[in-house]
Amino acid sequence: ALLPLWIGKIYQFDGKTLGIRLNGEGGRHQLLVEAGRRAHLTPAFPAPPKIPPGFAMLLRKHLYGGRIPEIGQVGMERVFYIAVQKRDACYRLYLELFDEGNAILCTEDDTIIKPLWHHRFRERDVVPGSTYALEGIDCTQRSPTEFEGLLRQSGRDLVRTLAVDCMLGGPYAEEVCRRAGAEKTAPAAEADAGAVF
Repeated sequence: ALLPLWIGKIYQFDGKTLGIRLNGEGGRHQLLVEAGRRAHLTPAFPAPPKIPPGFAMLLRKHLYGGRIPEIGQVGMERVFYIAVQKRDACYRLYLELFDEGNAILCTEDDTIIKPLWHHRFRERDVVPGSTYALEGIDCTQRSPTEFEGLLRQSGRDLVRTLAVDCMLGGPYAEEVCRRAGAEKTAPAAEADAGAVF
């Protein structure tokens, strides 16, 4: 609702927390992001360190003054991105709010310029030069038939299947079971796939 916005100064308060000053037609806004935990607007930032960390300086170099045409969520993932246009370049800053979290600066084609933390997982690498991608496909990208097949092939209970195979995590998987009127500890293969979907 606040778009269009422009990137102002970027701060890094500690190893996990970033502050992004956003300038808009309706005034200034301050976005506080704690990787792996939260992201929200705030009336004031904590005091920044006197010497900005290297990641904050990198973000300033690439994003300061850039226009934000879009802010979006990656499927149902606990990941959102801020698209930034600056001169002839376009960037995406991915902000992960799951597990330990991360902040990843990418080019328009999702090539990683620099993450807050480098990680190598079995399914993906979060290092400069790699393509930013998430594991698997969230359930919003599956057809009802594919989703039913996923449940029928699962050897887990319903809540664990949703938490792991649909990448919802525990609390959201439990909420889906509650809303579907499904017993969370029942075998996923026996669940009413239509109601859960």
